[in-house]
Amino acid sequence: MKGQYLALESVLTFGLGLMAAVGIIGAFDSYSRGVYDTSEKVEADIIAERVLNNVNSLRPVEGEAYREVNLPEDISNRDYTVLFGQNLTIDVEGEEYVSRIPMEENFEGSGSGQVRIYRTNNGFELVDT
Repeated sequence: MKGQYLALESVLTFGLGLMAAVGIIGAFDSYSRGVYDTSEKVEADIIAERVLNNVNSLRPVEGEAYREVNLPEDISNRDYTVLFGQNLTIDVEGEEYVSRIPMEENFEGSGSGQVRIYRTNNGFELVDT
């Protein structure tokens, strides 16, 4: 009888340990996914801020001008594209992070990595270099 209790105790201990391990792994996976999503958003915000800062530096310039901007090659090891339009959108493989452009000029173009921002007579254009 004592051997049966020992075997049952071992099976229950193993089962509880296995359940605890699966729970810890699941919690860690959820936590790491949240950190990953947050870091991706922060990186997209930094890129949007860098682009808008360069646009703002071109605003007082009379006539046509341009600035070359070195942006990161990827965001959290994923490809992305900066899209100029009514808003500044960072598209990270289907996930979009939108920043409002607080200006009245026309904006168009897209790119990533090494880009050039042109100031034209009617607004701004973003192109890959």
